[in-house]
Amino acid sequence: MAKLLLSSGQVQVIGSCFVVVFCTFALFISGYIIQQRTLTQLRSAIKPRAETRPSPKVYLPEKFQVRTKELEDGRVIDIDTEADIEVRRQRLLVEVKETKPNADIEGDEALARNLEIIKQLQAKVVDKMSTPKGHVEAPVPNHKPVSKSKRRKMIKQELQKSAQAEDGLYYQRRMW
Repeated sequence: MAKLLLSSGQVQVIGSCFVVVFCTFALFISGYIIQQRTLTQLRSAIKPRAETRPSPKVYLPEKFQVRTKELEDGRVIDIDTEADIEVRRQRLLVEVKETKPNADIEGDEALARNLEIIKQLQAKVVDKMSTPKGHVEAPVPNHKPVSKSKRRKMIKQELQKSAQAEDGLYYQRRMW
């Protein structure tokens, strides 16, 4: 067999290739390790913790809790709470008012005033409904037509007005 002799240039190339492959492998492994560590940290952060869940028991003040008592014969009875007693008292209260004969006259006057107010409100509503906001009247017959650039500007202004909302929006798509 012939002996294989390498020159110093060939040894340097082989050594450089070995260093490049080794460094590339080391970078790949370190990136993979960092990625896995980040994933485990994210999973642990996302995972709900058992101790942070609220208890399913709802706190009620004593006056709203139902109290029961077991009798000797095994029956269970409810003991009235302050809230139940108060509700019964309010049901039993009956209010009696004396009425006067001239109350009908005052009622008729109030009814007439209310009817006038209703008519005024209806007239306002009809006025507002007949001329909507931004309403444009029919064009004048001898009027010159609007130029294309002027028309584009008018359309752009109209779109900008319609894009403005009364309440704040988190994201408004650009309409112009």
